[in-house]
Amino acid sequence: MSLRLISEMERNLGWWWEDLRGASARLRGYQRQLIECRQISPRPRATIALTLRQCAAARRICAHTTIVIKARRTDLTTLNQFLSRDHQ
Repeated sequence: MSLRLISEMERNLGWWWEDLRGASARLRGYQRQLIECRQISPRPRATIALTLRQCAAARRICAHTTIVIKARRTDLTTLNQFLSRDHQ
């Protein structure tokens, strides 16, 4: 049971890492888009505002995902320590 739980937690952690990589890539894309929008004259305010909102949302997703990854890694470490004590 415990090994299956650890395996499932590691798989979930992998999904969170994929989410973080995807959100980071989107953020970089939005930031590039924002730079391109600001170089256009006259500035299209609606496009810049939308891109700024997208950057903020991607940053929030990255921050949340990072917090979840840290918590999952701590949970895995705690569970592994608990299991290693039981087997001694």
